[in-house]
Amino acid sequence: MRIRIRREILALALCLPSALFGQDRGAAASARYAASFSDFGQVHRFDGSLGYSFNKHFELSGGVPFYLVRPAAAPDGTASEPARGIGNAYLNLSLALDTSLLRYWSVASVTAPTGDKSRGFSTGRVTVDWTHGVARDIGRVTPFASLGVANAITDSPFWIRPFSALGLNVHVEGGAQVRLAGPVSGGASAYTVLPAGQQKIYSRVAPGQAVQGPPGRTGAAGGQGSGKKPVFGTSAVATGGSSLTRDDGASAWLTARLTRTLSFIAVYSRSRTYALDTASAGLGLDVRSLIKTRRL
Repeated sequence: MRIRIRREILALALCLPSALFGQDRGAAASARYAASFSDFGQVHRFDGSLGYSFNKHFELSGGVPFYLVRPAAAPDGTASEPARGIGNAYLNLSLALDTSLLRYWSVASVTAPTGDKSRGFSTGRVTVDWTHGVARDIGRVTPFASLGVANAITDSPFWIRPFSALGLNVHVEGGAQVRLAGPVSGGASAYTVLPAGQQKIYSRVAPGQAVQGPPGRTGAAGGQGSGKKPVFGTSAVATGGSSLTRDDGASAWLTARLTRTLSFIAVYSRSRTYALDTASAGLGLDVRSLIKTRRL
């Protein structure tokens, strides 16, 4: 039982389908709420997904997130209007293999441009992400690593970026989760995003002003806009080279399994490239388990 709970918490932290950790065959349903807070404002996301677990190895799921954004006030005190709307509809196909040495997963994701790109809820294009990961339980510690290729930058599980980004990239993450006491676990990871070719950013928190950079590089290195602020803080849309979205940083989190069906997570993320600190919190609800519990 402890191993199963630890795996479910890891699935929550990494935003992986629960079927990857031994869920039985049948319909799958989950709901998540996440909120991220930074100097640029608040981004809230509500996300419900439905799917089907074919067996303990394969799961197909999909959903449509809903966003609520409250940008921070400008230095002169001017407040921006909140924005709300749906994001991109998505479909995930997941594969899991569990051996005595390693636990492997692979998630192929496709999104349709159903969100409003003028509000940063979409890039206006179909996007694809294919991520592979491995994890291993060593006592109370579960190290993990993941590697993915995508044509857009995907939000972390409970860290919602203040922008959407379009462009080819490779993303890498590595870290570990530790079971602390009872239902509480903690974890930390480091990540890097390595873009290639032309990149485009659609801000969720900036006023409507576009910036065009040279094809090889952005107008300012490291995705910086005017006044040394990140470009997503000053421009609604920005186009440039690979340095526009290149990023690396780290995250740390605490998770708690509140009930059999409800989990809580708190995350602190630091983007070294953008000098951006973000505090996030979220809830994850296993709807399938909730229905089963009520039937008992």
